[in-house]
Amino acid sequence: MSSSNFEDLSLDLQTEIVARVASTSLADYFNMKKSCKKIRYLAEEGFVYGKVCLEKIPIDAWYSSNGRISLFINQCLENENPEALFRQAMVEYFCWGEIETATEYVNSAAVLDHHGAAYLLGLMLLFHGEEYKYDGIKMLSTVKKSSCFNGSVPTYRKLLIELLRKTKIQNLDVLYYRPSCCDDRVFHGYCDACFCDFELSYIFNALDRC
Repeated sequence: MSSSNFEDLSLDLQTEIVARVASTSLADYFNMKKSCKKIRYLAEEGFVYGKVCLEKIPIDAWYSSNGRISLFINQCLENENPEALFRQAMVEYFCWGEIETATEYVNSAAVLDHHGAAYLLGLMLLFHGEEYKYDGIKMLSTVKKSSCFNGSVPTYRKLLIELLRKTKIQNLDVLYYRPSCCDDRVFHGYCDACFCDFELSYIFNALDRC
């Protein structure tokens, strides 16, 4: 599309186009901002920050001391970018032990249909003690049985493991509590609880290597 044709579009449609580019590639988003003042202005709209793709940003950026990175992430959070909310929930819970704040962020991500929210919330419930164990198993069993969620599990598992290995974990439940889910000898290895133990084993292994 030529610049003249782009200028002929309504402002809302221009913003939608910029948001769509931002939602598919972070590199294209930043390159686009360099193209002209008009697009740079549109790229700073809250609607665009809510859509921008964050998958190429390493998880340790969420606790970076770099002011520009922090400003960018905060803009994404303020404009309810689902991936930003999800990652913030992960950091709040595992790194800082801020359970209530993490719950607020993960619930916000879930409302926006983030595929990893149910996975993260299920793990949080498992670490919250025996009283919540079966709620956690139920939540993760939903993840296991949903093709939409299940296809994303390896991605979010990898992100969590990266976080656990790169930062200091201050949540004492995560550090010292080792929940175990399956006590079914007949269906051991195949039940929903075993799936939860399988996911927990990744976390335990990452923590043991820290």
